[in-house]
Amino acid sequence: MGNAMKTSGLSHLTAVSGSNIALIAAIVLVLFRLFSVPRAPSAILTIGVVGLFTWFVGPDPSVLRASLMGSIAVISVLLGRGQGSLGILCLTGTVLLVADRSLGAEPAFALSVLATLGIIMLAPALTEIFAQFLPSWLAQLTSICCAAQFTCLPVIIALSSNFSLYSLPTNLLVAPLLPLITSVGMVCLLLCTPLPGFSGVLIWVPGLLAEAIGKVAHFASGLPGAARPWPEGLGGIILAVMLAVVLCTLLIVGRETEKLRVRQVALGVLGAILVCVLALVLPATLFYREKVPPQWSIAMCDVGQGDAFVINLGDSRGWLIDTGPPESGLLACLDRLGIQSLSKVFITHAHNDHFGGVEELEDSGVQIDERLVSTGFDLELWPGAQVLEPGTQQVAGDIRFEVIGPEAKFAQFAEPNDTSLVLRFSFATKNGIVDFIAAGDMETEAMDRLLKLHPQGPAAILKASHHGARNGGTEILEQIHPQVLLISVGEDNSYGHPHPQTLEVAKQIGAEVFRTDQSGTVLLTFTTEGVLGTSLGTPVR
Repeated sequence: MGNAMKTSGLSHLTAVSGSNIALIAAIVLVLFRLFSVPRAPSAILTIGVVGLFTWFVGPDPSVLRASLMGSIAVISVLLGRGQGSLGILCLTGTVLLVADRSLGAEPAFALSVLATLGIIMLAPALTEIFAQFLPSWLAQLTSICCAAQFTCLPVIIALSSNFSLYSLPTNLLVAPLLPLITSVGMVCLLLCTPLPGFSGVLIWVPGLLAEAIGKVAHFASGLPGAARPWPEGLGGIILAVMLAVVLCTLLIVGRETEKLRVRQVALGVLGAILVCVLALVLPATLFYREKVPPQWSIAMCDVGQGDAFVINLGDSRGWLIDTGPPESGLLACLDRLGIQSLSKVFITHAHNDHFGGVEELEDSGVQIDERLVSTGFDLELWPGAQVLEPGTQQVAGDIRFEVIGPEAKFAQFAEPNDTSLVLRFSFATKNGIVDFIAAGDMETEAMDRLLKLHPQGPAAILKASHHGARNGGTEILEQIHPQVLLISVGEDNSYGHPHPQTLEVAKQIGAEVFRTDQSGTVLLTFTTEGVLGTSLGTPVR
């Protein structure tokens, strides 16, 4: 989820921001006015509520900036000094930096200050421009999003060396949900104390709205070219600073100067720069492919409605588990991953969505050393394949695998799904052993029987059986409690995969779910903090 929020330009919503605090303060002031509380006590009490809220959510840089700025604004109005937003922002930033100099190195603090600066300085001018062809409410909302993007661009580039193409539309789309989440969430939180029996329902209500934002993020992150590249290093940061300064200067001059000719020239140059940037950047990066980090361990290739998993052995070598259907993009995935030879190719069973790409793979020139199948596989379908008996174990460097099933006495009479190879891979890492279980398409009854014969301990990663279908069962999920659940599934598939019950059980045990229909090709990397999942996006088909 974190990667999707970042790629879609919505990651700022995961932290409490000025808008949350402003909304809380506004609600409190309205309540005080309804009860005819005098002006001075209302202001003092509002500052107290904001301070209490800040203590409750934690002193993050953006929260501190918003809380102090809001409190200074209330005091300024109370003293009849007006609302000098720019002066209040400068005073707030100065006070916080004097109190804690380390905030100067905090990206969150810089983003908060710069976004607020952009809204104060640029939003009015942008609103005037957008109001010429948009409804006033949409013009204001669009101008706020654009203003924050302009001023925050250098910091965003410094942090990630790319920018989100869909940041503006996604922020506009979820903007109506933010006040609802904040207000409804606070009400539900307050009601949890007197109504503990209803806490589950009360938490579910704002959670439903938050889930909608997550779905928007997943959808946007899967669109072509969601994360656009930018020159890396100091040069890229300087370029971003120059672009932001030029755009902001032209916009301010175009609005504030009294000379009509100067205004026209400034706004004309601004428009020309934006057109040139879009004309150059968008086509040049439409099919940009994010670099694949060399240290990845497991890849779930996006092959549509099918399975194809790659285990990285290093030196352009790997193991492959299933090939996906014919012409599904397996070869493109291997090429992008830098895999030139396959020491082992495991085919779990003979269904087309797992075995259909074998012919294409064999004709591709990719070197294949061993072709491995289950005891229930018809060897006439793949000459040269070797049968893996249950209990077989092999080691290659830091990776070991064991064949859990199927049992030969059951597989010879079973349906193809229940003849699936069930494999347990163990990776020796600096932090210990990381286990990955690939369950093929084995269905509930056969899987339950297999787990009774060969109980499995906890495993960090599970490849969901039968693309997360209901008949894939949840017994294995409940038995091994994976941290990560991988679901290889086609977008809008007619089977209804994955089933809501599978997703619900995964949620209950706390497993992070990665789906190819939402994230495209997914890489798993073993880090000191655990298993890190990253999306390479959906391939252009």
